[in-house]
Amino acid sequence: MGRMDVYADVTSRIVRMMEEGAADPSAWRAPWRAIGQGHRSAVGRSYRGVNTLLLADQAQRHAYELPVWATYKQWEGLGAQVRRGEKATRVILWKQATPRQSEDASEGEAPRRGLFATTFCVFNADQVDGSDTAPALENLGTVRNPDGRDDAAESWIAATGAEISHGGDRAYYTPAADRIWVPHFEDFDYAAGYYATAAHELTHWTAHPSRLARDLSGRFGTRAYAAEELIAELGAVFAMARLGLEGEPRADHAHYLASWAELLRDNHRAIFTAATRAQSACDYLFGEVQAED
Repeated sequence: MGRMDVYADVTSRIVRMMEEGAADPSAWRAPWRAIGQGHRSAVGRSYRGVNTLLLADQAQRHAYELPVWATYKQWEGLGAQVRRGEKATRVILWKQATPRQSEDASEGEAPRRGLFATTFCVFNADQVDGSDTAPALENLGTVRNPDGRDDAAESWIAATGAEISHGGDRAYYTPAADRIWVPHFEDFDYAAGYYATAAHELTHWTAHPSRLARDLSGRFGTRAYAAEELIAELGAVFAMARLGLEGEPRADHAHYLASWAELLRDNHRAIFTAATRAQSACDYLFGEVQAED
């Protein structure tokens, strides 16, 4: 599969998710709610960025119970066997480009200069006999859905150092004041809704010039707002997975899904940009990326 085909294929799969949600919000369940524990390789490495979305979508569509995946050969190496007739899921692998490939890739978006996208195929643990031999299953946590305050999530929010005010009936981040506003915890129907909302606004907070200096106007023009909202939503998804909490979709997600689908249809590399920037924001919020100079 050529590089442009990779971008188009992945984008079409994610646009399909969003169009389903925009068409019937009452019946649709955001696939990223299935991320929960995070999706990982059977040999122990976590999937990141856009792969997280692709695997969560497949897990939901096929009702896979375990968020563990591996290639055919990896399962074989673990003494397990993919069952006959099972269909693989394609995910993205970033490879080092030659100088000429790097120049081509720079016209669009890649996680780092000098990389280009290709695909490989993986199978879920539920598609495999003997998958209980996978190291990833030994440390598989459970998704937490707290009824009240969650100590781990509270500590994480505090550790970011963000200034957060509580009150009102909406959540937002104001760059001029460099401050986040979130409704009171008690105003949310579910604890996870509060933490997902806080994570969304914290992702916006990382865009500040003193942090990741995320300015999307040059790449997305008039659609920079939609792109930033998509990054914030994905950043919240990734953060909730790190915390082991199940996310709660925004109440206005149908409106955003329609605008995101339109953005992605016009730019096949937009989802790669958004997922990459969201992953960087999540890494920053967990203290793994330094602020830009």
